[in-house]
Amino acid sequence: MHLAMLLHHVATFVERVRSSGIWPRMQLWIGDHYPKVSEFLGAHQRIIIRIALGVVAAYAVYSIIAYLLNLSARAELDTISLNVKRVESQSIVPSIEVSGTLEFYEKVNIASKTSGRIEKFFVREGEIVRRGQTLVQLEQLPLKLELEQQEASQNAARSGLQLTRERYANAKRAIEIKWKNIEKQTTLLKELKAAMDKTRTTYDRNLVLYQEEGMSEEALDTLKTDVIAKESQYLRAKKDLEIARVGFRDDDIKQKGLTVPKSSSKKFALLVDLNTRIEKAEVEVAESQLRSAEAAANSTRILLSETAIVSPINGMVAARNSSVGEQVRGGAAANPTEAIMVLVDISKLYAVVNIREEELSQIKETQPLEFRVDVFPEEKFQGYIEIINPLIDDRTHTALIKAMVENQELKLRPGMFLRGAIQTGEAQSIIKLPISAIVAREGQKAWAFIVKNERILRTDIVTGRSFGDEVEILNGLSPGDIVAVEKLTQLREGTRVKTRFQEVP
Repeated sequence: MHLAMLLHHVATFVERVRSSGIWPRMQLWIGDHYPKVSEFLGAHQRIIIRIALGVVAAYAVYSIIAYLLNLSARAELDTISLNVKRVESQSIVPSIEVSGTLEFYEKVNIASKTSGRIEKFFVREGEIVRRGQTLVQLEQLPLKLELEQQEASQNAARSGLQLTRERYANAKRAIEIKWKNIEKQTTLLKELKAAMDKTRTTYDRNLVLYQEEGMSEEALDTLKTDVIAKESQYLRAKKDLEIARVGFRDDDIKQKGLTVPKSSSKKFALLVDLNTRIEKAEVEVAESQLRSAEAAANSTRILLSETAIVSPINGMVAARNSSVGEQVRGGAAANPTEAIMVLVDISKLYAVVNIREEELSQIKETQPLEFRVDVFPEEKFQGYIEIINPLIDDRTHTALIKAMVENQELKLRPGMFLRGAIQTGEAQSIIKLPISAIVAREGQKAWAFIVKNERILRTDIVTGRSFGDEVEILNGLSPGDIVAVEKLTQLREGTRVKTRFQEVP
């Protein structure tokens, strides 16, 4: 358009020169002042006019080229060089970003169950130990001397028990003998009573004969003497039986508040128990004394075995707080400051993180936690949620989560800082943009600049979740769109751009 206008102006100029009469007037003036020049111009008029027109045309072409070059330069100055990225759908796993620290999976303060002086250490700080391995040896001499005394008391108590058992056995045998004698005396008493009754019957018959003068008085007196003798024997035996039955009578059983057994064998067993209670009690006392002596000796043996302090876990010596010759107090494990040494199991660790209360409903046991630590920035580690603390911190409004991490190679150590994410669902396809490509973000509303035909177009977008330095785009962009990622403050609708294309990673 500009070129056509310029050519039009040139043609108009030439036509005006021809029609204006300027050329004849120039010829007259030159003829008056320069005759020879006038003759030359008259002879070569057509050639000179053509040369003049050529010069004018050349100048016009030069002006056109300069104008076009100026337009090109201005267009080059108005174009912005720009980094862009292509929008693509990306498969992501829903997760919650977290940070925290690594802690011991198991920590043990090693202390002695008995008081004593440290005789020897078998391990040093940083050394790997196994369950059951001896760590420390305490002195044994005081306990050995005490054990010897207790074993002597135990032997004396055992001898005393043996003696009381023999007395108890003898007492039971004596009761059995007495019971047999009572049975014997009872039988004898019955025999004497029968003999007495028989003698008395004989005497009564003969007394009738004597009254009828069928027997002499002398014979009757003999029978009477025999009756008196039988009665005397009977009464003496009866008295002896009553004396022998003291402690064996039914009344004796009833006085103890017991029921008289109907069975003779059960009655005998009950009478044996009643009449040997003192001896039985002596046996029980002797047995108690022996048990006490045995318990004291066994306790000392246990304490003696506890002078060799062994590791209760597989782990590592984290700290040693005592020295050889130092006196330790028994049962000091309750006070960590008095522990002889500290063991930690770092074959497993806890990844401890805090979760915001509004995210807690998404967290479940066994969910994976992937994380990195600053010491190994290129390596990923994984754990699984094992503990979800039900309490919410009222100051931070977060809950404590612990994930168990296998650490068989012992790369990780307690106290390391971690950054990672807890996987909360299955993989899904989304669109993400760098934060640097988003303008005026207010809540979920924002906009971005896309490039079409080397021109900038502004598009409204709706943002979602944040992923580090990227943001999820819920609406406004489609896969394949080209988005500006820099110089956003210089861009306007329609701005011409020269793009440097990079694919979204």
